[in-house]
Amino acid sequence: MKLGTLTLNNCTINTIVYAKKMVVHEYPWSDSNYVTEHGQGVTQVTISLLLNGTTDRDAFEAACHTAGAKKLYFASIVGADDDRYYLVHTATPSITPESATLFRAEVTCFAADPFPYVTATDAHVYG
Repeated sequence: MKLGTLTLNNCTINTIVYAKKMVVHEYPWSDSNYVTEHGQGVTQVTISLLLNGTTDRDAFEAACHTAGAKKLYFASIVGADDDRYYLVHTATPSITPESATLFRAEVTCFAADPFPYVTATDAHVYG
């Protein structure tokens, strides 16, 4: 798995949450409400990994704090290594020490597009 140009060893995707944009219509003169769906919202991808040493920790923090969208590469179930990616914005990572040289990190990434891309063609997997 990679975040931009940084290779992430011992990394897994924990959750992928697809959100929908919903609008609740409420009227003060009536007791009835109704909901309208407005397509896909922001997709949240949470990843966790083990970082070996302070150099890896600092490089991961720097990659997460880089402004703008980054590509989060990952392997699909049917494909080869890093054959899919999301275009993501990263939140501040949570990093906790496991030992003197080993750190556990978790970060939530936000993708405006709900579907991943194929690395070789830059085309959507679905849609």
